[in-house]
This record gives sequence, structure tokens and C-alpha cells, in this order.
Amino acid sequence: MTMLEIKRIQRLRAGKFTITPTALRPAHRSGAVAPPSAEGAIQAKPSRKFGRPWWLHRVKERARDLGLALALGTAAVLAPCVHGQAAFAQAVTPSQGAMPDTKGLLLAVLPMESVDAAPAQASAATDRFQEELIGAGTYTSVDRARIDQVFSDQGLPRTGCASNECAIRVGKLLGAKRVVTSKLTRLDDNHWLASATLLDVDSTATLRSGSVQYQGLFFDFLRQGTGQLAIRIAEPRSASQPPAVLTPVVSSAEKPDDAQLSMPSGPKPGFALYSGLMEVSGVLHAKGLGTQKFSGGGIPNLGLEYQWVPSAPITVSVYFVVGGGHLAGDLTPYFDTVTTSEIGLEGRYWQGRNYVGARLASYSAGLFDDQSRGNDTFFMDGTSIGVSGGHEWDKGWFVNGAVDYATGSGKQVLVRPNAQTAYQPLRGSFESTTLWINGGYRWK
Repeated sequence: MTMLEIKRIQRLRAGKFTITPTALRPAHRSGAVAPPSAEGAIQAKPSRKFGRPWWLHRVKERARDLGLALALGTAAVLAPCVHGQAAFAQAVTPSQGAMPDTKGLLLAVLPMESVDAAPAQASAATDRFQEELIGAGTYTSVDRARIDQVFSDQGLPRTGCASNECAIRVGKLLGAKRVVTSKLTRLDDNHWLASATLLDVDSTATLRSGSVQYQGLFFDFLRQGTGQLAIRIAEPRSASQPPAVLTPVVSSAEKPDDAQLSMPSGPKPGFALYSGLMEVSGVLHAKGLGTQKFSGGGIPNLGLEYQWVPSAPITVSVYFVVGGGHLAGDLTPYFDTVTTSEIGLEGRYWQGRNYVGARLASYSAGLFDDQSRGNDTFFMDGTSIGVSGGHEWDKGWFVNGAVDYATGSGKQVLVRPNAQTAYQPLRGSFESTTLWINGGYRWK
């Protein structure tokens, strides 16, 4: 007996239909009911005024059966998945005691030992180095106040531990797993050497060590050099994940353990414009007039140069400078003013922001008649050599000075002391010393 027939019998028992012993199915597949006969016909007695067609009941029954089958099938499919998901969640959820330590190892960065560096510089370098170490490895740092308190309680100097034994003892008192000792050496204002050692407190073993030689100002060292030192000291997070810190700039010639960093904070290339004082004094060995001494100068002179940095701390500059002023000496009966100019090369050696240099130039001096004597300008041309020195600030402003010694000769001109006298020739060789004192600005 089918499900449909069972349900039809249930409806008949409920009083909705009466049945006679005849077929329960309709005579035609088209849905038309067979003509009623005197015997054995299904006599429908609807409970409502208007009866429903037989196929509407069959559609509802089929839909109800289909819904029930879909529900049972869905439950059968999803039950193993839900059970497996619950089992997987239970398997991967760690217990409270098995949670991993995401904070990492406890690290104590001891104060930097300073050599020729100010205490404030060593303290600032320690703070910056600690920040870089935390970023480079999986460490949790010990608070500086706790470290200072341990140093005070143990009677240790605030300049750091001089031995590994001291560092291990401090690390154990702090409860740290790793301890770092470091040293900051000031070679000069523009050269710094920083070294550090990472120690295992439990085994007292040296895990990593390294140093960085930095060329530049101290503030640039804080920004760049401490990060490079942290790269060499920090233990990597994992084999597949190196520390996320800036890439070190290593010398292209070699890549030793102790890398030398060349940062753009020393002497820099660029144009410079300057002005200042020029003073010249010399002797003219004139034919027919004998030895004629002269001097002169004044403010301002004007200079322009461009500086290259082929290899720090060496720089090379090409320059042009001109200056002039009132003339004094034996040639004042013929001339009133004097000018000097140079076009040359200058090599400089820098120590921090200071430099000393040597220079070679094409030298020219001119004597001018500003009155109505009618004398031609007397030019003296030659070569000069000199020494120089100066100081340049980081912003580009500078002061410098130079002394040049020049020799040469002058072409013949006709001169006279006044309009009532006759002309006489003036020519000869000369030697002079020129002093330059300038201040200016360099565009970098």
C-alpha cells in the first residue's frame, strides 16, 4: 500500500468521503473522473459547500512528501559535517596553559659604555638602540627604571658594565633571558664607532656580537647607525621571517662583519656663494723705476665655487674670486685702485665640520688710474699657490680663509704722475701675497 492510499483512507475515516468497493484510482490519466455507475463508484461527500478537484490534493501531498524527503536528506548530509567541525574546533583550541608566549624573550639593554662621548649622547644612543632591538627581534624589554635601580643597588656605575660577568649578574637580578652590553666611541664629531654583544643569561654564552663604524653627525647616527647595529645583534624572528628593519648600507668594496656606513652628513657637494675681505701686498720689480712696493684691498670681495666629494673626507672645489680696494705704496703717483682675481682648484681634507686645504690658481692683478693722468691699466698675470681652512655648518653656512702667494709679470704700459709730465714705460715682474676672509652659503 502506498503512502497516498494510506492518506486517502485516513481522510475517509475522518468522514470526508464515503467509499464503495471499487477502484481507488481515477479511470483516466488526464484527471477526468470516470462516469458514475450505479454500483462501485466513489461518491465524494465534501465537508464544505464546494468540493476540491482530486489533483489539487495530490499536488499538495507530493509537495509535502518532497519537503519531508529534502529535510531528511539535508540532515543526513550535514550531520557528519557539523560533528566534524565541532571535533576540529575542539582539537585546535589550545588550553589556557598551552597559550604561546607572544611577547618573546625578556631582554635587558644595559646602558652604553661611552668613550669620549658625552653622557647625554650615550643615554640617547641606549634608548634608540633599545627601540631598534625590540623592532628587530621577538623581545620584551626590561624597563630602564628597573635597570637603573639595580645598578644603584649594586653600586655599579651608570656608564654600563665593563665585563660580561657584570652583565650576566645584572641580567639575573632583572629576571631577563637576554642581556645586551654596548659601547659608544666618539672618534671625532663626524666619526662614531658603536659595538654591542648579546648574552644568554642562563648559559652565559655570547650569542651575537658586532659593531658599526658611522660617518656623520651624532643625530644621524641615532637615526641610522643604531638600526644597523640592531640588525647585527638581534636574533631573527624565524628562519623565514627576517627582522623588519631598514637595509644596511655596506661598503661596496668589502662586506666585513663590521660594516662601514657612508651617510650623507659629512662634506657635501654643491654651489657656494661667498663674500668678505681681500688684502694684497706685493713688490713690482719695474724696469727703469726700480722696486715698487704696493698694497691695497677692502670690502667686499665676491666668490663662487662648486665642490665635489670624490671620496670623503676629501673634497675638490673649483672657484672664482675677485676683490679690490684702495691702492697704497710707491705706485700711488700713477694709480689709485687695485683689484685681484683668481680662477683655481682647491683640495680639502675634512675633520668633522672643519677643513684644511691647498689650492692652485691662475692669478691676475690690475692697477687703475681713476684720475685724469691718462695712464693705461697695468695688468699683472701669474700663478698663485696657497693654503686655506674653514668651518661649514650642517645648514650650509660657512666661513673660510685663505692666503695665496703669487708670482708673474706685467705687460708694458706708459705712465706719468700728472698731465704736465712726459710718459715713461712701466713693466717688470711681481710677487704678492693675498689674504681672503669670507663667509657664505652652500646649496646642497
